[in-house]
Amino acid sequence: GACGILLALLLVHAAAGAVCPVPSVGHPTIGAAVRDPVCTTVQLAAGTFAESVEVARDLVIAGAGSAASVVAGRLLVSGATSDVTLAGLRVDTTGTGVAGCWPRALEAAGGTEVAAGPDVDVRHTATGGPPCRLFADGFESSGTLAWSAAVP
Repeated sequence: GACGILLALLLVHAAAGAVCPVPSVGHPTIGAAVRDPVCTTVQLAAGTFAESVEVARDLVIAGAGSAASVVAGRLLVSGATSDVTLAGLRVDTTGTGVAGCWPRALEAAGGTEVAAGPDVDVRHTATGGPPCRLFADGFESSGTLAWSAAVP
């Protein structure tokens, strides 16, 4: 009946995968789209995405160009057989407000494959550069921007 047809359509849609725009209502962050198993392509709008992301499955992450779509954090690809393709984006851990300390801005671990398509730029300050920022809110210099005065 109608339920069977609807189920068949959903299965075909899931099998074919989907292009998931970020940001969008269903996928406000890159991480949300990566965690959605229906998404086979994460399409980044122009802008800066201040997040570090781990991808542990086959996926395409495509931006609007390396000057327009910036992942301001680390991109880790993990898993024994994950194939990830990147295109039209910049992975950049050197900007102000990027918290964290990693040996690489883009890293593939555990037998994964990462293919860089057209217009991909990776920028990372190695250990010889400025100190790693563990807190992006200025806490290390007495800032309290990310701390709440409310007591739980």
